[in-house]
Amino acid sequence: METYTSAHMRLIEDTDGNLVDADYFCSDYCHRDYCRRYKIPYEGWNGCHEVEAPRVCENCKTEI
Repeated sequence: METYTSAHMRLIEDTDGNLVDADYFCSDYCHRDYCRRYKIPYEGWNGCHEVEAPRVCENCKTEI
């Protein structure tokens, strides 16, 4: 049985603009904080996505 959860995502693209990876966050706050801490441009909120569970927030390390 598949289980899903909602998460915020930071999409990671290569130099050609192809999607190569993604970081998952429990909230937009964690997404912004992560980008600020690692000096990564915050490219805005792109909605809440349904992803396979469980996931761990890249910033606060809690289970999403």
